[in-house]
Amino acid sequence: MSTTVSVIIPCYNEEKYLPACLKSLAKQTRPADEIIISDNGSTDQTAKIIKNFASVLPIKYVFEPQKGIINAVQTAWQASQGDLIVRTDADCIFSPSWLTKIINHFDTDPLLAACGGPCRSLENNLLMKLLMRLAYPLSDLYYLSRFGFQLLPGANCALRQSVIKSLGGYQSQNNKNFTEDVLLSYRLHQQGFRAKRFPDCYNYTSTRRFSSNPKEICLAVLGTLNPSFYKEKI
Repeated sequence: MSTTVSVIIPCYNEEKYLPACLKSLAKQTRPADEIIISDNGSTDQTAKIIKNFASVLPIKYVFEPQKGIINAVQTAWQASQGDLIVRTDADCIFSPSWLTKIINHFDTDPLLAACGGPCRSLENNLLMKLLMRLAYPLSDLYYLSRFGFQLLPGANCALRQSVIKSLGGYQSQNNKNFTEDVLLSYRLHQQGFRAKRFPDCYNYTSTRRFSSNPKEICLAVLGTLNPSFYKEKI
């Protein structure tokens, strides 16, 4: 029996980026079985855009009024039916083989509980492109040497449905001492699950807030090392 795939996307006022995200999902060589978009109280044209794409994509629209990315992701996950849960963001775009490569890693390794790929900068900013390329090998130096796990980025992360159920869902990742992706990566490691980031599963994500405000880069680095610097974004 073939593996079924649910793509889950938390979304808040992403009318500028969401159409490109959905267009790239429509071009996947192995389409998602369902795409669940969790609207976290958008006040722009997000809902209308989702409705327009519903005729060409297997979209499920869910609404989560309680603000926060973990709440939005939890609501999307609870609506999912797939064997694999692929989590991304509304300001990401993907190569046509993105889902195929993710699924192949799970099919090749039955013990693989979760996988992810690096995020590259969507904007045409050479500094941001370089920083995003360096971010993952540098994070490996920190997390692998200090904690023994490899960071799976929240915007490009896939888990088996059975694994996220055993973790108690995404809402169990709600801990102010960690960013959501760091905590998820840590808990997978803590419970003995095999998780790995693969370079061929990359996607592109917007780095607009870093480009418009360089201070955000410093806050992001400090937030990685010390979560008290972290300010949740969605």
